[in-house]
Amino acid sequence: FEALSCAWGDQSRGIQTILLNNFRFPISPNLWDALHHLRSEEVGRVLWVGAICINQLDSVEKGSQIQKKGDIYQAASRVVIWLGKPGFDSDLAMDLVANMASVNL
Repeated sequence: FEALSCAWGDQSRGIQTILLNNFRFPISPNLWDALHHLRSEEVGRVLWVGAICINQLDSVEKGSQIQKKGDIYQAASRVVIWLGKPGFDSDLAMDLVANMASVNL
């Protein structure tokens, strides 16, 4: 499985819904964008998404599951981070991150 770490993003765009086990499930617009961006028609993929897999309305469960996120990310074959749709200067930020990663400190 792959783990998706997704910023909550701007909630003013309203809630989107996905079909999950034949039930409508509310998700943030940013998660909606991430799922659409990551979707592949050719290859199936299994994603663990905290906003879906962790009951956000149950603070006890949420607290317990958040403590396990490190183990989940470590067990994943890949961790995908989604910050949001690209903005006008996103390429500059990503170039900066790449340059910082190549600097020996």
